[in-house]
Amino acid sequence: MREHNGKLTLVNLSRLSTLALMHLHQESNIELAENIMIMGGAFHVPGNVTHLAEANIYGDPHAAKVVATHGKNLTFIPLNVTNRAIITNEVITYLTKYSKSPFAKIFHPMMSAYSFQYENIIPNINGAPLHDVTLFCYLLNKERFYSVNRQIFVVESDASKGLTYADFRHVPDMKANHPIHTIVLDFDYNFFLQDFIQVMM
Repeated sequence: MREHNGKLTLVNLSRLSTLALMHLHQESNIELAENIMIMGGAFHVPGNVTHLAEANIYGDPHAAKVVATHGKNLTFIPLNVTNRAIITNEVITYLTKYSKSPFAKIFHPMMSAYSFQYENIIPNINGAPLHDVTLFCYLLNKERFYSVNRQIFVVESDASKGLTYADFRHVPDMKANHPIHTIVLDFDYNFFLQDFIQVMM
């Protein structure tokens, strides 16, 4: 971090366990990170591992709470966006046929298996959302996404385990000494899709 003068963006695509340890370790310099991007959370939308919780938060809600409570310069890319970042079966068929990428041959079998699994979660989805890809699209095209700045809270246990919530009123109640984070809530899906196709061609 010091080597790059803090000009680093950290990307977290799984549980927040390691990120939490970095915030708690006394010799950590994570506070020097310019930005920390987190794929996780679900705000006023259904979860994907329970009816309330998103998988990365649910997997270690204690860690998620530590990060939300102590982290700085955090951006959450939640299911509000990633669940809608669907790559359709037709797009995969098109890329399989026309892409010059060395990975073109695995597009169809890989995405077919992924789509099949998602049919059990979201019937008639005709494809699958690419959660990780959404985060990287945001990194490079922030102007195509809509976000708000709010304090984020995490439920650690019981029936609401893994729930992420924030006060989205125009004038939210603020908890003293609790940081404010960025929550991405919407995006230009058509741009996302065309950008994905262009990159994969």
